[in-house]
Amino acid sequence: MLRTQADYVRSVCNGDAALLTLSGFELSKMPEPIKEVGNPQRVKAEATDEAGNLLVRYGKAIGGRMYRTEQASGDPALGEVTWTTVALTARQRVVITGLEPFKACYFRVIAVGITHEGLPSDIVMGRAA
Repeated sequence: MLRTQADYVRSVCNGDAALLTLSGFELSKMPEPIKEVGNPQRVKAEATDEAGNLLVRYGKAIGGRMYRTEQASGDPALGEVTWTTVALTARQRVVITGLEPFKACYFRVIAVGITHEGLPSDIVMGRAA
């Protein structure tokens, strides 16, 4: 019965904090923006059925609203590289097109939150078919 009454009060107040405090119910907590954005985990780069295409998949990051996929200009293990943004999407997968077949390509993913972005993911290597 108490839960039903609380649900009714929430629906009538429609998120108005002043009305909710006058209802007699204690507020559990005020919503706060997420202060830290996580980094995507389980990043994988896999060839697709189409020549020159590569599928990059990754897990969801805490606080991430969008995901920026970047490609390295060379092998990051050999020295300094330049990272270029190749995709910006809200999904946890992206198909990169126009790659040279069988050439090693290196990618990383960065989660972008409302106010800032997280750290880059682990670097993965993939080869387009």
